[in-house]
Amino acid sequence: MINASPTPEDIEVARQQLSERIAQEKDAGIPAFDRTDAVTDMKRTPFLMAMRTNGYTAKLNRSGCQVLESCPLCRGSNRHTFTKGDQEIHLCSDCGK
Repeated sequence: MINASPTPEDIEVARQQLSERIAQEKDAGIPAFDRTDAVTDMKRTPFLMAMRTNGYTAKLNRSGCQVLESCPLCRGSNRHTFTKGDQEIHLCSDCGK
């Protein structure tokens, strides 16, 4: 089995990029409800950004929402399904497993 989890470094890079984007939007005077931070989860969003950077796409249902499940390890509800080529994997943004 391939370890597809993003590394802590991948997540930190994504977190920095996200923080920079939010700071730029604040500096530009974008109203609070229109900024990225209004719809951002500071744990899940960098995880998803790192997965995208590593070539994985989050699986979406017919309405365009991400497919989420309960994680069997940590019991969180943030277990995502990702695809890359013909590979499909399940990873939790809470515990990384």
